[in-house]
Amino acid sequence: MPEGRIAADLERGPVSLATYGRVFAYSLVKRGMPMPVTLKAAARAATVAALSGVLAACGPAADIADIVLNPTGEKPAIDAGQQAWHDRFLVADLHADTLLWHRGLREYSSWGQVDLNRLTLGNVGLQVFTMPTRVPVPSRSEPCTSENNFDPAPLLAFSSGWSAATWSSSYQRAVTQAEVFRQAVVQKRRSGIELVQIREIADLEAWLARRFAEPDRQNRNLIAGLLGVEGAHAFAPDLGSEFDTLVRVYGLRVVGPMHHFSNVYGESSEACKGDRPGLTEPGRRLIRELFRRNMIVDLAHASTQSIRDAVAIAYDNRRPVLASHTGVKRHLERVYAGTTDPTQLQAIRRAMSDEEIAMVAGTGGTTGIIYWKDQIGEARVDNVVEAIMQAYCDLAWREGTTPPGGFHRIENASKHVSLGSDWDGSALNAIDAAHVAAITTRLRARRLAEDDIANIVGRNACGVLGQSLAGGTFPDAQPLCSRYGAPAASVQRKDDAGRAERQQVCRELGMLRPAR
Repeated sequence: MPEGRIAADLERGPVSLATYGRVFAYSLVKRGMPMPVTLKAAARAATVAALSGVLAACGPAADIADIVLNPTGEKPAIDAGQQAWHDRFLVADLHADTLLWHRGLREYSSWGQVDLNRLTLGNVGLQVFTMPTRVPVPSRSEPCTSENNFDPAPLLAFSSGWSAATWSSSYQRAVTQAEVFRQAVVQKRRSGIELVQIREIADLEAWLARRFAEPDRQNRNLIAGLLGVEGAHAFAPDLGSEFDTLVRVYGLRVVGPMHHFSNVYGESSEACKGDRPGLTEPGRRLIRELFRRNMIVDLAHASTQSIRDAVAIAYDNRRPVLASHTGVKRHLERVYAGTTDPTQLQAIRRAMSDEEIAMVAGTGGTTGIIYWKDQIGEARVDNVVEAIMQAYCDLAWREGTTPPGGFHRIENASKHVSLGSDWDGSALNAIDAAHVAAITTRLRARRLAEDDIANIVGRNACGVLGQSLAGGTFPDAQPLCSRYGAPAASVQRKDDAGRAERQQVCRELGMLRPAR
């Protein structure tokens, strides 16, 4: 395949699986390997490569896939004043898939959406690094994803030079990514950038104290990371040795029961017809075990009934849940109004409704808003901010109420919305990690109070993660995170003081529903 064909594909915009396959196959051919035209041929090619000891030669193919699949839509201009204002905040992001890629978690990378240097430039102090292990592509005939669809994860593992065990095992792919994270944590860097892992509430407290050791100044070189998994099919449903190894040895703390497809634990938001609704008994057992171990439940890819089932268990245990990365259904229904495009219909199905976002808030939890083009309409910062504002305004309409099935009264909409980029998630994202200041700047332009911006860009995520690690109730962890960054605790408003202001902002944006 000529280089011009690749260039033409890339110039057209969002890249299809077919393009990814052409780029991958072409890179193999350029290295003298026969082009795999069927899955059997691909398996034979992999075996030959492994036996001949040339597996490392496939690394560039994985890097090409990374370059193609993880672009950004914008590099917005941020002036010194805007960056300085942003740098006053505690900033946290709930989802990045960086560990999946051949480059791993580097200090510097010329492609992809996250590296440690860009996290420092964007003032992202707290980052959840999540491990996808199965990524079957959506069905062509209907807007859904089946676990039986083609899954490029083994192909990516092979091309990245991972061990042969990873080519057929989701668990081994998780272990490999967890090891990448562990090595990034222990590595010493001349630049002074340090990655610390958060396993317990004491780790979070220690990181906050070190990062904010000096008044009015953060140590941006000190980054905290939590390890998560996207889809509990990464370990056996008996919750035995595989699960225990990921938790005890590698410090797994955030678990999303489902990913793009329904599995043994329950129904995905992208499920196909015939999938069992809600959580299965293994799924319920998993949620209870996560709460018992003071771990974090992530419902980003859960169906409505799965969310209801998980919230019911959260109610019994008085624990929060979160949704780490999602679009907002009411926003997408407006952006994609009248669409018949299967990709856009799938995006609407996956995005969380105002009811689902409220259910998460009713546990004291938070919902991270994604930056992925399909889930926000266009890969632009303004679209990210509009999705954030839609979630914020839907919750503002519910202030003073407790959502059905919940135990936490919504007093302040801004305390239940967060950032959940989905960086390096095989998707065109609005921005990379270096440009998060563009979000705070545009939230400020929409006249959100400084308190509300501080909650959205970091304090909520920090508080819910901290509460879960502590195994306590919602108020226990929020004050810990509110002590750090702007605005100072002494000038923060009480929740009810800003209610009229929040609703007025939403009314002016045309996003507030009529009064009850």
